[in-house]
Amino acid sequence: MDNKEKKKLSLLFIINSVVSVVIASFLWPNAIRRHQNRIWISYSFHHNAKNYNISIHKPDHTFMMTESVNPGSSTSFLEGVCKYENGKIILKTDSTRYSIEHNVLIGFTKNKIQLKKGY
Repeated sequence: MDNKEKKKLSLLFIINSVVSVVIASFLWPNAIRRHQNRIWISYSFHHNAKNYNISIHKPDHTFMMTESVNPGSSTSFLEGVCKYENGKIILKTDSTRYSIEHNVLIGFTKNKIQLKKGY
């Protein structure tokens, strides 16, 4: 192999490296988002100066609710099972029962709470 061929191969290698990084940087976040959407449903809402998150794990039909007063810190305070009935998501623990219908949480307070869907 002479120097011209080596330079051409080196240039092709560099171009391939750059193109591969660009393609991977677009595909990787989509793959992660698709995987997350397949196994998780996430909702958030704000109530009484606290931020709440509801995470539903689809494979084992469980949920966890966390609350946060400060950004970056949260406390899990409710865990249970969920089931799907007539377009509603029913969240149950030993002592509570909430439902989510059309991105609205029912039963957490006297009023219905509008949820933001995450992921």
